[in-house]
Amino acid sequence: VALLSGYIQSIILGLHKEGVSNYSSKGSTAAGDIAVDCSMAVQTLSKQVPVMLKSHLISSLPKSKIVDTAVEEVCLRMMHSYVTVASLCRPMSEALRLRTAKDMSSLEMLISGLISMPNTHLCPVSQEFKSYRRLLFIESEQKNSLQFSASVPPSKTQLLQLPYLSQLRPSVLLGYLVSCAPSQLPSPYDVENRTLASYVQDLTEVNTTMIQKDSDDRNGSSNRIFYSVRSLYFHSSSSYGNNNMSISSSWSKIDGESKCWSAIQQCEDIFFQRIAVAEGAQKQHMREWYEAILEIGSHFFGEM
Repeated sequence: VALLSGYIQSIILGLHKEGVSNYSSKGSTAAGDIAVDCSMAVQTLSKQVPVMLKSHLISSLPKSKIVDTAVEEVCLRMMHSYVTVASLCRPMSEALRLRTAKDMSSLEMLISGLISMPNTHLCPVSQEFKSYRRLLFIESEQKNSLQFSASVPPSKTQLLQLPYLSQLRPSVLLGYLVSCAPSQLPSPYDVENRTLASYVQDLTEVNTTMIQKDSDDRNGSSNRIFYSVRSLYFHSSSSYGNNNMSISSSWSKIDGESKCWSAIQQCEDIFFQRIAVAEGAQKQHMREWYEAILEIGSHFFGEM
């Protein structure tokens, strides 16, 4: 599972190399919408993942519950990795949003042909996948009551009122906000001599909660254990606006999320220095973005 998921993630990382210009080559539709294709990364996954799963898991091993669980886990990790990487693509243009939405629809179609799609109400990975797609088009969904761009930062109060916000990891939300922010704000993988691959690995590494044991081990050997990407999520039973202490404590205990916030804070420090030498309206816009991201991040992690 880990090896297959690692290879899939390496393909998804290619999103950052493809460039946005590739997705508007068809021009506009009759309705005025930008015509886009799926990314090359998702097209590659659509061709390779079914073959990989069949050759390494489905056909090469006896049918059992543990094989089914392994296949599902690979699919969940693919969804998890895609949202993680997509949230870091910048600048977050309309063409990029449309490309991402088309990618996500293609991935859902791919996964539905391999497994029964996880129950959205029970699976945090599926919940986040669907919620991220809603976040992409938040302006149209909210009828312009909530919008942000490089010059219009998000409102923490309005964001926290979104019913699906609790289904997003802070790393995904903050990564998306940085991708929408002015270019003077560095990306979280641009600090501490990081690379995109190493940063994404920190956010997606699975090394905790077991979800499945092979209880049918007839030879008396040690049970095999799968570790699930589900362990990288925390969900409060209360709304985000009323349980800040619990939220900051819980997300801080997830190593990848804590590393994300540390990286975002370093980005904010660099951004603040650039704000100091900016002028006029640009300085005001940059300052508003600085304060918005700091306030939203502190809501999830407290004052660190």
